[in-house]
Amino acid sequence: ADIVEPYRLEGDIVSSTRIRAAIAQGHMELARKLLGRPYSVLGPVVQGKGIGRKLGYATANLQLQNQALPPPGVYAVEVKVSGRQFHGLLNMGKQPTFGESEFRVEVHVLDFAETLYGQNIEALFVEKIRDEEIFASWEGLVAQIRRDEIVARGILNAR
Repeated sequence: ADIVEPYRLEGDIVSSTRIRAAIAQGHMELARKLLGRPYSVLGPVVQGKGIGRKLGYATANLQLQNQALPPPGVYAVEVKVSGRQFHGLLNMGKQPTFGESEFRVEVHVLDFAETLYGQNIEALFVEKIRDEEIFASWEGLVAQIRRDEIVARGILNAR
C-alpha cells in the first residue's frame, strides 16, 4: 500500500476542519486557496418580505440547509443562475434595521431583472465588504447599499 503524505498549504495540512474554520472566521481568500475554488452556497430562491425591492435592491432569499457560513455581513459574490454568471451583493444576518430576528441569506444580483423564485442559485464568496449594521433610517441603509454596490463592482471587476 502506498502512503500518501497529507497535502499542505503555507506549511499547514489542508483539512475539512481547517477549511470550516477559515469560512467561520470569514477568511474567504484562505478558504478559496484551501478548496482550490471560491467557497459557495447553493439553494432555492424562496419568497421573502419584499424589503429589498422597496429599497430599490430586490434580493433573492436563499433557503440553505446545513451549509457552513461565514460571519454575518455583506459580501461581494459571483452568482450562478441557470448556467450564467453575474456579479452580486450577498447580505447575511437578521436585518436589525427592520427589527427582524430571523437569520436570512439574500443576494442582490447586479444588472439583473428576472424573477428567480424556485430556481437554485449558487453564490460564490469573493470578499467581505462590511459587518452587519443597524441604520437609523431607510435612507441611511439605502445610501450604504449604494456604497456597498460600488465597492462590490470594484472588487468583482478587478478579478
